[in-house]
Amino acid sequence: MRKGKDPSVEKATARDAPSMKDLCAKFIEDYSTPKNRPRSVRSNQGYIDRHIIPNLGALKVREITRSDVSSLITRMKKTPVTANRVLSCLRKLFNMAEVWGFRVDGTNPCRHIPSIRESGKTRLITDGLNGKAVRLS
Repeated sequence: MRKGKDPSVEKATARDAPSMKDLCAKFIEDYSTPKNRPRSVRSNQGYIDRHIIPNLGALKVREITRSDVSSLITRMKKTPVTANRVLSCLRKLFNMAEVWGFRVDGTNPCRHIPSIRESGKTRLITDGLNGKAVRLS
């Protein structure tokens, strides 16, 4: 109070700060639905519902750190394709959080988190005439 600040205002601001669940709802409604194709919207909603909300949904957007995101992606190591898609969705979520003023500019916690290496599949295509298999990688 002596310094001209009201501590109750700071507490109320922190309490009313949007949660990750609120950010995800705004992201789907205000960004993904108007700008993405319907299949991308469904994919984003699926990543949010299955991975992001259960793990980060209760946290405030400002409180999420790089270690929170990194631990989520590390736990998903057995499914590298899904882990990379979730990381991509989180990157865009936090970029939009900065645009909307939920986070300070340049504080995206997904920065410097590497993607998990995806192994390619070996596919064999047979020629109908002679039955020989050709490897495509």
